[in-house]
Amino acid sequence: MRMILTSIILVSAMVIVNCASTKSERFSAQTSEPISVNPQTDNSVVLDQLIPGLIVVIDIDGNTPSLIEAHVASIPKSPSQQKLGELININGLSDGEMVTSTAIPDQRVNAHEMSGLVILEKRTVIGALPLPQRIDTLEVLLPGEVPPKLFNVRKQIEDYCKKNPKSYLCQK
Repeated sequence: MRMILTSIILVSAMVIVNCASTKSERFSAQTSEPISVNPQTDNSVVLDQLIPGLIVVIDIDGNTPSLIEAHVASIPKSPSQQKLGELININGLSDGEMVTSTAIPDQRVNAHEMSGLVILEKRTVIGALPLPQRIDTLEVLLPGEVPPKLFNVRKQIEDYCKKNPKSYLCQK
């Protein structure tokens, strides 16, 4: 056994020594010349599928929603909407008139291992509201007989317009 092991070690050492090259070779790598692209043209297929939308983060404590964050971002033209279960309806209002809406699932009822169904009194939900036109107020309607809660989003829209003055949301 010892002799076999010694033979394997010697053969391995000989292979390693013979694999090492004695002459130096030059290796080089080349890449193609950089080509500038127009971002609008290069990304046009993706950009054609997007519209401005309001991404909202809402904390819910019992029956009281609080708007934690709201930012304008590009979202799919037709974001998926949940149709089953308890839904939170989010409406975008402009001068008191509803101009856009979406529904997101309310994760109030949750299944926990070992304890079954649990009702969460405190939870956070995130939604994307398409913006076909400028809005000034966000209306959040929780499931059940809860009165709607209104949030002023003028500042978030104005912040977006400072960075994107050519957007249709920023034309008055």
